[in-house]
Amino acid sequence: LAEWEALLPTSEWPQILEEVLLPVPGALELPDGWRIAAERVTTNKIIRNQAQHNPDPFQAWIDAKHIQEPLIVRPRREGDRFQPFGMDGHSIKISDFMINEKLPRRARRAWPLVCRAEQILWLPGFRLAHPFCITDSTTEAVQLKLMRSDLG
Repeated sequence: LAEWEALLPTSEWPQILEEVLLPVPGALELPDGWRIAAERVTTNKIIRNQAQHNPDPFQAWIDAKHIQEPLIVRPRREGDRFQPFGMDGHSIKISDFMINEKLPRRARRAWPLVCRAEQILWLPGFRLAHPFCITDSTTEAVQLKLMRSDLG
């Protein structure tokens, strides 16, 4: 089964095989035409509202005071946990979160995670980690986007 899954195409999903630094501002090209970009933004009421009610799982705003630069983008590791937004500060294993979100098994191992040191900030395409969310007192944020760079 493992060999069979290894041959299946994964280009429909973003994938990363090793830890790579993501400068802020900057962008990181991933295999198969995917890209993660980071940009500093000064927040105002409109941006805070957009970030707090963000319907797009392919972008996220992180309170800049909570990050260390550069950010790290890496695949998941055994035992990884994070605190998804909306879970009232509780943590969950990344593997369990991916199963709950019905991420296809063959996409899970190399799905990119945006991190600060060992802490997972954002699971692109799914959820931001609760401790790094924008609040009403946030004055500067980092906007993160996951996109296909070969489509436009």
